[in-house]
Amino acid sequence: MELLRLPAVWGGDTDSLLERGRSWFFLRAREEIPAVESRPVRADNHALDLAMDRYAGGADAAFSEVYDALAPRLYGYLVRQIRNPGVAEELVQQTFLHMHRARGQFVRGAPVLPWAFAIARRLLVDQVRRHKREVLSTTSDEGIADAAQS
Repeated sequence: MELLRLPAVWGGDTDSLLERGRSWFFLRAREEIPAVESRPVRADNHALDLAMDRYAGGADAAFSEVYDALAPRLYGYLVRQIRNPGVAEELVQQTFLHMHRARGQFVRGAPVLPWAFAIARRLLVDQVRRHKREVLSTTSDEGIADAAQS
């Protein structure tokens, strides 16, 4: 099998299949991926931010707007991460509880999505750590009981 030389545009003369593949990949990536700035901001994100501003200002009626717009996104994220719908629902509720308690500290005018997802992620990490400790303590207790019986 004879290896072909690539034109200079493709990364110069090389006999390495890896280099040829890498050069082709990067050229294609530059052509096909749009710039990040060109992505439009979703209109419902703006409405969500405005609703959170009202809620942080003390308008309790705005909570239903925040919940309706944010809960499905948080739930989808948490289900993908933990793969347990029951635990994901519980974490969504805990996220909203934390948001409610900290709504006075919310920076008005800031986007609410990163804030809410940061709270949800932190609760998810805590849940995973708690679950690992429960599994470890259950396993170690069973090991001690088995050792005592034998």
